[in-house]
Amino acid sequence: MLSALPEVEIVQTDVPSKTVVLSYPAEEISLTQIEGELDKIKHIIGNAEPCAI
Repeated sequence: MLSALPEVEIVQTDVPSKTVVLSYPAEEISLTQIEGELDKIKHIIGNAEPCAI
């Protein structure tokens, strides 16, 4: 799914609530790039909230 962006890591997945927490270097990868990769596999992003961890 995100293999084109190897710096992106899935930190947490919650299937019942359909949420995923990702970790990525914001100075190298934008949320738009991640959304673009997910769009290629027809994955719909309902809400994206960036936060620092």
